Amino acid sequence: MTQEMGKTPKGAGKSSFELIDLKKFSDVLPVKPGSVVLDLACGRGDYSVFFSDIVGEQGIVYARVHSLLVA
Repeated sequence: MTQEMGKTPKGAGKSSFELIDLKKFSDVLPVKPGSVVLDLACGRGDYSVFFSDIVGEQGIVYARVHSLLVA
């Protein structure tokens, strides 16, 4: 998969983080203190920080930014 230089990837846009009700979001997720969370395509890391507050020192959050290399 390649991408033209300077073009925004398909699907890239504003984060949904500011648009959701965080209380409802945390109520439906099975994330609790001590959980392990993987945040793929984490962007700015808003969700990673949110999850780290939930999992606490006993848990861990892995965050991965996906970037395309253009040859």
